[in-house]
Amino acid sequence: MARNDAFDAFDAFDAFDAFDAFDAFDAFGSGAPRSGGRMAEALTRSREGHLGRALPTPVNGTNVRSDGSRAQPAAMLLRSWPTASGGEFAYSSELLDRMGAGPRRKVLLMELLKELKWEAPSPGGRRAFTLSTGTFSLVTIKAPRSECLAHQALRVESWAALRAERAPEILAQLGPPFAFWSSIVPMGSPPSPYTAELLGLVGAFANHVVQWAKFSLPCPRPAEFSPRVQPMIESPPFFAYPSGHATQAYLACEVILRLVSLGAGGLKNELEAQLRRQAERIATNRVVAGVHFPVDSLAGCALGLALSDYVVARCVGGILCHRQVDGDAFEKISDFADLPLLEHRATPGYETPVPVGALPARGEELKGDAGETPLHWLWRQAALEWRTAPGAR
Repeated sequence: MARNDAFDAFDAFDAFDAFDAFDAFDAFGSGAPRSGGRMAEALTRSREGHLGRALPTPVNGTNVRSDGSRAQPAAMLLRSWPTASGGEFAYSSELLDRMGAGPRRKVLLMELLKELKWEAPSPGGRRAFTLSTGTFSLVTIKAPRSECLAHQALRVESWAALRAERAPEILAQLGPPFAFWSSIVPMGSPPSPYTAELLGLVGAFANHVVQWAKFSLPCPRPAEFSPRVQPMIESPPFFAYPSGHATQAYLACEVILRLVSLGAGGLKNELEAQLRRQAERIATNRVVAGVHFPVDSLAGCALGLALSDYVVARCVGGILCHRQVDGDAFEKISDFADLPLLEHRATPGYETPVPVGALPARGEELKGDAGETPLHWLWRQAALEWRTAPGAR
């Protein structure tokens, strides 16, 4: 097929820029047509039709001159806005509710990115990518060597036997897998727009980080190692390691668990099991499709878990751990398994996470005019969708 169906809207997870499909959130719930030529003409004629008509004289006569003619009413705000001393409009996270979800996501994305710093490989040294926040190192990822990937190409070839069985999933997961998450944690009925918006935000955030990691640790795709791989979808136009799908799947999985689990009661363990199995399957489907090595999924899983710690800590506070992945130490013919990573067990190429510090809980009164951070505001809105009784909001 010519460029996979969702591929342009996706650029292999740049549909987290067709996560500007999430800019359909700009018209979210409105059902109204977008502005256009006919709408502009209709609004212009409507204004001319009623603005020129005489308005009833107010009881107090405040807009009537002494000669009986009508004066234009003074302009004033139709709804309240937070103000600071001197009459300036004040910064407040509550104003996020007056923005469309698309522009709001850009504000929140900057909030997530601004506290991160990354170190690319030094010339001539072992290729490694390190991501930090403040004095805390979140994750260090080392790239696999060519010999490791050449052996792993044989595993990719063997996984091709499952393509016919998994083709519907693989194609459906070219774009953001909201339907798959929602099949486990229903987000459509009742509607959970802020939860979906939070997932859109963390997906876009992960995409920015993982692309820089891929650029820092450039690794070819499996098809470059063997003409027998023959991917069932077009290989994306960027590098393989780490897997973006694995990064985003595990990041979303852990964020959903933190958001929903307090209201899950006795279902918490089953919820965790299903979401994590699904994340592993999404990552493995990319190996089945022929566009990733198993080691790409290992690094993507570790990066996604590190980013989930960071996102939750920035929103509501939490413990940060340092994770380290050495792709070259991953068993050369191994398939990806996430259980050791999730259970903090030693596994080839992956070191057990080490706690490095904590970020304080957000949402308490901050210095200056800000009451809470924008990230905490969105988290609070999403949490209310899972913890508030119907009709209580």
